[in-house]
Amino acid sequence: VLQLFKTQFGSTFEIPGIVVSYRCQNGWESKQWSGNGSFADEGVWNDFGANGKDNDNHTGNTINVNAVCADSEYTLSTAIKAVQDKEAERGLKYFKSGVVLTFKTAEKDSKGAPVWEAYQFTREITDIDPVDLKPWIPFGGGGPAVIETKDTPVAGGKEALSTGGAYKHIPTK
Repeated sequence: VLQLFKTQFGSTFEIPGIVVSYRCQNGWESKQWSGNGSFADEGVWNDFGANGKDNDNHTGNTINVNAVCADSEYTLSTAIKAVQDKEAERGLKYFKSGVVLTFKTAEKDSKGAPVWEAYQFTREITDIDPVDLKPWIPFGGGGPAVIETKDTPVAGGKEALSTGGAYKHIPTK
């Protein structure tokens, strides 16, 4: 793939951070060029996202546990364990540093729909343990945010849409 890029495009795509995705024998793979070293040197390309066969149900560092494992109800602890078991079963590595797990819980919202949760791991993957949940932090908004707004801009205002900047630009004539 790298030879093809070099032959077809020269240095056009030699941009640090570029991600190349391609189909290979084991499924789709994505690699990111660090920008250090030669573009054609495979050693300076890092795995990016979900690589290989059966890794279609997560993108980057986000794993949809219900798609990768059984479509069931999970707690954070049981979701971690389910992904670890799936790694062992398939011989694949789903967990990466900074991974985010998203999963359905047993909880239901006011309309009876399942409540989903998402957590990000904040340590190295060797520290992942379904019993130790301290390194996992809630990820994303997960619900309605309460943002105070006012319709009338106020000098030095702190609420959204009423900042001093908006106040300065009110036409006076």
